Amino acid sequence: MSQSLLAAPATATGRVGVQFIPPTNPSTPIRNLQLNLDGTGAVSAAVNVDASVDGGAHWATLYTVNLAGTNTDSQLDAVRLEGLWVSFNITAISGTGAAVTATLG
Repeated sequence: MSQSLLAAPATATGRVGVQFIPPTNPSTPIRNLQLNLDGTGAVSAAVNVDASVDGGAHWATLYTVNLAGTNTDSQLDAVRLEGLWVSFNITAISGTGAAVTATLG
């Protein structure tokens, strides 16, 4: 079962999707994080996957995802985010109708 980490697709730069990831089954702490970029024509985005242990007072970038393509691009990563606050800092986004979504499965 996947859960959306953004209330709505991100269409501008800035921090979005601040959410606590509760602990899961200890025997399967690794989950799939998928970032998708959709739009019309050439689209691109740079997204920092950030985490916090103090409710978002301080953020650390875990890694950066660069998405680019014609109409769509996506990246799927195996991650361990349980017990952390997670957000996505969109540092660049361009293209007609470009929008980023994030799901955790």
